[in-house]
Amino acid sequence: MAERPVELSISRNTSPPLEDFEKLTHAFATVDEVGPPFTTGKQLQKVEDELFDGLRRRTVAGAQPLNWLKGSLRLQEGVLTKIPVGGVSAWDVFAGFKQINANRLRLEYTESHAVRLSTDKLIQRELVHVGSTRHSEYVTRKPSLHHYARLSSEWARFFVELDAVDDTAADVSLRCLREGRVICVTDDGSGPALLARSHWHAKSGFGGHSRAYFLLTSDLPEAWHTANMGSQEKADRREKAAAMRWLAERYRCLELSGQRLTKDDVVGVLRSDFGMTSHKVMAEIWSEAPISNWRKAGRPKMRSIKH
Repeated sequence: MAERPVELSISRNTSPPLEDFEKLTHAFATVDEVGPPFTTGKQLQKVEDELFDGLRRRTVAGAQPLNWLKGSLRLQEGVLTKIPVGGVSAWDVFAGFKQINANRLRLEYTESHAVRLSTDKLIQRELVHVGSTRHSEYVTRKPSLHHYARLSSEWARFFVELDAVDDTAADVSLRCLREGRVICVTDDGSGPALLARSHWHAKSGFGGHSRAYFLLTSDLPEAWHTANMGSQEKADRREKAAAMRWLAERYRCLELSGQRLTKDDVVGVLRSDFGMTSHKVMAEIWSEAPISNWRKAGRPKMRSIKH
């Protein structure tokens, strides 16, 4: 993976960073770095008891500062910062793509159309949408115009996909809320209140809660989610996010060649490369990782695969 944010130059002589875009979208397959799910009644009661002080949100839990994120945009930055893409964070890559989008709007247009062109037309004609001029035909008797710059079919296809990147990033944050990896607290003036994760199950956006306060569970004291665990299980859980990401990456790479790992293969790597011994944690990694095709019967073994 790239050890840098994406390149920003746009011209007929350059190629779009398709590989970086693919790495970003694949990085979203697992979100364990954002924090462990807080879903049980006992965990949520702990949150309510420890995070609120009467009508105020606490800023410290035990001796650990609490990093409250106000609003959905801050939440998105916080979530993407936790997710690695090679040697940088998903937020770094996402910000690079946002800059590319801004640079696109500064390109000189080569043609204009009264009707916005379809995706197929853009790719076929190597065009990139760079802005629109809006007119009120009733007042000016002029139609609105959509402006395009001619680059290449690769750039045209790239920007079609890039137009959806904001929705993709928002979906990652919403997923973390649904899974209990992010805590949402509302405050209407009468005091803070915990918003249940079930609130987000049917949501495609943040609705009236875009200005709420959010807290990633990875920023909570570790003892809150490792109570009553043995020392080895605690150690294994510290490695769980990295192991999940390794497994997701191996799945993606090997699927392209039609190869598979069995559960025994995966457990062997978890033991040798991640130092795990907890059967519970290793079973969770196998069942929770986005590797559905590998959980089918009749998979060939590949014992030589290493981290």
